[in-house]
Amino acid sequence: MTSIKAIWVPLFALAAVVLGHAGCGSNGGGTGGKGVVCGSRNCNVGEACVGGVCECSPGLISCTSGCYDLSSDPAHCGMCGHDCGQGTCVSGQCVCGTNQVMCPGAGCADLSNDPQACGMCGRDCGSGTCVSGACVCGTGQVACQNGSNCADLATDPDNCGTCGHKCDNGASCISGQCQCLSGETTCGGGCADLATDTHNCGTCGIDCGGGTCTVGVCQCLPNVTFCTGFGCADLQTDKQNCGTCGHMCTGGTHCMAGTCM
Repeated sequence: MTSIKAIWVPLFALAAVVLGHAGCGSNGGGTGGKGVVCGSRNCNVGEACVGGVCECSPGLISCTSGCYDLSSDPAHCGMCGHDCGQGTCVSGQCVCGTNQVMCPGAGCADLSNDPQACGMCGRDCGSGTCVSGACVCGTGQVACQNGSNCADLATDPDNCGTCGHKCDNGASCISGQCQCLSGETTCGGGCADLATDTHNCGTCGIDCGGGTCTVGVCQCLPNVTFCTGFGCADLQTDKQNCGTCGHMCTGGTHCMAGTCM
């Protein structure tokens, strides 16, 4: 008579195998959710772990954002990331509909109402809308870039106060003025943290030239000296700072051991 133990052991082993395969997990092509850990990497969304290898379902191709049918997916037509815009994807080729044209890099677009291709390919209305091929700006917005981009001059960092006035180096546009964050200083039209910015260290325009900026002071490597206007320099070999900052070797001479020779 077969013992209960003899039957239980193989059943337990079988259950472990089934659970192990279930642990690999899988998602539908292009759906949400995180990939599963498989072998040495994380599977993309939509991939399943099969024998330690991430795989999509038959007929689907793995793209960064998930598994897709490249023959029919309008956002991944023929190749990952190839977007047909307003068009459809047939046999891996973008097909534009009636009154649509193919715009390079943007796919199919109806130039009469597409806010990213309004009236012509490449004309982006920004935050505005496209009506009959013309960008129409909303309340509080003005048309910039020859009428091809709508902007709120009070808050748009690319059009701050006036069209084309760009706030540099991370500055924000507040009430039509480029303003820096707390702890930053306006330098040359941009913003800088004078305590750490290697190009504006302690004062606007002070460049550490290869060194670092610590608490507003340029720090150079050992045996290297900071020279204002030049950055960090080796006074033993630097032709522009030979022996001392600002002492330049001229007439074809070179700096050796801190002396022009």
